[in-house]
Order: sequence, then C-alpha cells, then structure tokens
Amino acid sequence: MVVSGRISFSVDEDRRIVTVGLHGAIEGQAFMDQLTAGLKVLPRPWEYDYIDDMREYEGVTLFKDLETFAGVWADLVRGHDKGHLVALISTNPVVRFRLSATRALFPMNTIEHFDTFDEGLAWILASRAAMVV
Repeated sequence: MVVSGRISFSVDEDRRIVTVGLHGAIEGQAFMDQLTAGLKVLPRPWEYDYIDDMREYEGVTLFKDLETFAGVWADLVRGHDKGHLVALISTNPVVRFRLSATRALFPMNTIEHFDTFDEGLAWILASRAAMVV
C-alpha cells in the first residue's frame, strides 16, 4: 500500500459544491479511509455536487476500490443522491476509459469527465442553472 499523498476537501456552501483533491500517491485502504472520513464530516453529503480533482494524483485506483467506495457512498446517502453531479478532473486516459463503468457504479448520479477544473465547475454551474425553474 502506497501512502505518500493525501486527499483534501474544500466545501463551497454557497454553491453546494465539494472539491475533493487527490494529491500524490495514495492507494488502497488509505485512499478509502481518507475519502470516507472526509465525506462523513458532511452532515448531508447528498446535498452537494462534487468536483473530484485528480490532476495531482499519482496513485493507481483499482476498479475494486471504486466498487468499495460505491458501497460506502450508498451507505452514506441511502438513496438521497438522485440528480447529484460529479465532475471528474483528470488528464489520465484511464479515468476517461473507465467513465462508463464508473457511471454504472453510481446510477443515481450524473458523472462527466473534464481536463480542467474550470470546465468541470462551469458544467456543474450551468447544469444547476438549467435545473432552476
């Protein structure tokens, strides 16, 4: 297990967006522990959209780790996450390649991939603005 990195969390309460930053190399159980601990701080994590910023990530996320996290997420939100938006920010081609499989693990969410943070943020803001009636 590699643990030379960290996961950071930034909450924009006004926009209801959580930015999850992956920095350095962090894998396996350490990855899951930090991610889960950060999400459990939020009293109602399903009320936020998420930007997963992986531009500084040097680790390897195995598909089994994503499957494990999908179970953790399901336990946290208990079905309250319908319509939830997730912007995955990464230039790693594996992230784009696994996009359809990632979407299948989180069927209540809308998940898109972007190369830059600004593109992901703009997508969330535009999507939310379009939903306001």
